[in-house]
Amino acid sequence: MTYVTERLGKMRVLDADTHLMETPRWIFDFADPEIQRKMSSWNPFVGRNSEFEQAMDSMMPGALPSALEQKTRAQREAEAPERFMSDKNFRVAGARYPEERPAVIDLMGVEKQVVFSTFSIGQFYSKNIGSDCSWDIDLLYGGATAHNRGMADFCGHDSRMVGTGFVPLEDPDRSIRALEEALELGCGAIYIPHAVPEKHSWSHPCYEGIWARIAEAGVPMVMHGGSGDKMIDLPAKIYDNGRPTFHVMGDGTWQMADMMSWHWPVQLMLTQLIMDGVFERHPSLRCAVVELRANWVPAFMEQLDQMHYWAYSNPLYPNEYRLPMRASDYVRRQVKFTPWTQGGDQVGRMIDHIEGSESLFMFSSDWPHHEGSHDPIGNFEKELEFISDRHDFLS
Repeated sequence: MTYVTERLGKMRVLDADTHLMETPRWIFDFADPEIQRKMSSWNPFVGRNSEFEQAMDSMMPGALPSALEQKTRAQREAEAPERFMSDKNFRVAGARYPEERPAVIDLMGVEKQVVFSTFSIGQFYSKNIGSDCSWDIDLLYGGATAHNRGMADFCGHDSRMVGTGFVPLEDPDRSIRALEEALELGCGAIYIPHAVPEKHSWSHPCYEGIWARIAEAGVPMVMHGGSGDKMIDLPAKIYDNGRPTFHVMGDGTWQMADMMSWHWPVQLMLTQLIMDGVFERHPSLRCAVVELRANWVPAFMEQLDQMHYWAYSNPLYPNEYRLPMRASDYVRRQVKFTPWTQGGDQVGRMIDHIEGSESLFMFSSDWPHHEGSHDPIGNFEKELEFISDRHDFLS
C-alpha cells in the first residue's frame, strides 16, 4: 500500500512541488568548461566549509553528503519503506541519486511529481557573485544551461518526474534560446524567476516571444520560492533594528522581513501579466505559483479587481488597453497556487472567500524538505472537508 492509497484510497494525486538534493559540485558535471571556471572562481558557495555547505549542515546536522556516503544504496533503499517520509533532505533515498527515485515514487503513490532543484540555482543566479553586484550574463545563462541539463538527467530516470527548466529574463534573446534548449531537453515546466528583470517589466514586448513559446509548448510556467537570489532587495536599514541578527530560515540569511515580503514580487509579476494583457493575448499560458504560500491570494484578487475597476473608471484610460474580463478572472483561468497548510494557510477559508476558486489551489509535499512535514497529505486533509471536489484539489 502506498502513502497515497493509505490516506486517500484510489484518488489520483499529482504533487506540484518536490525536490532533488544536489551537492555544491552537482552542477559542475553539466556545465561547459568556461562556466565551470566562472563558478569556481566567483561562486561563494563552492568549496569545503563554505557558506553553502554550512547552510546544508544547519538544515540537517550530521547529514552532509559525506555522512550519506557511509550508507550503501542497498541500505538506503531497504530503509526507504519505513523512512521515506520521516527522513529529510540528504538522509532519504531518492533525494540525491536519481536511480533511487523511482522506488520512492512507488512508495508515495503519486501519479506525477514536479521536481525542482534545491541549491544549485544560487550558484549562478545571484548578483552577489560578481564584485560589482551586477549580473555576469555568460555565467547566468551558462549556469541555466548546466542546471537544465542536470534536471533533465535526473528526471529522465522516471517519466513520473516533471523536471523544471530555469529560464532567466535578463537578456530576452538569450532567454528565448535558453527556453528552447530547456524544452528540447524535455523539461516539463519552465521556472521563470519572479524578481523584477534588470531592464524591463515582465509584460514588455521584448518578452512576448517567451510567453508565446511557453503557451505553444503546452507546459506550465512556474514561479518558486527559495532559489537563488532573494527575489526582492529590501533596503539594508530594514534589518538594522538594534538587535543581534537572527536568521529565521532558508540559506542562513533569511530574516523576518524577508519572509513577510517573499510573495510581493510574484504579486507584481501577476499584476503586470494580467493588466498589460499578456494573459489575454495568450489564454493557454498556464502559471503555477509554488512554495510562496497562498494565504495572500484572496486579498490580492480582491485588490486586483478594485484597481481594475478604478483604472477603467477613468475615461482617459485607452480603449485598446482595456481587458474584456475582470482581472481576477484571468487568475481563475490561468494561475494555480500551492498553499502551505502546515504553515497555516487555510484552504477552506480561502475557497469560501473567493468566488469560483475551487480549482485555484494544488497539493504539494515539498519532499524531501523539512517544510513539507512528515505527513503532507494529512495537513491537506484537514482542509479537504471544506472542498466539494477533493479530486480537483489534489490533481
